[in-house]
Amino acid sequence: MPRLLTGEALGGSVAVLVSAGRLHTVAVTIEGALWVWGGGEYGQLGLGHKYDRLAPTLVGTEGYLGVCKCSRWPVSAWRITLWP
Repeated sequence: MPRLLTGEALGGSVAVLVSAGRLHTVAVTIEGALWVWGGGEYGQLGLGHKYDRLAPTLVGTEGYLGVCKCSRWPVSAWRITLWP
């Protein structure tokens, strides 16, 4: 059942990109942080395990620029890392 997330759910930030699949969701915040939640049976949340997450869980904190897709299969998110 969909439910409204407050800013606190994403570390007080604002989601600018969201992709929702059948059983999992991915969001990128205005700062470039990647958050995931939902079913993780196949490792599709990218957290290094196959457990579900009922609340948004931080994957990375910077540089995520977009979400490619969110479907029954694993999600793709990308980031660019800049070195001096």
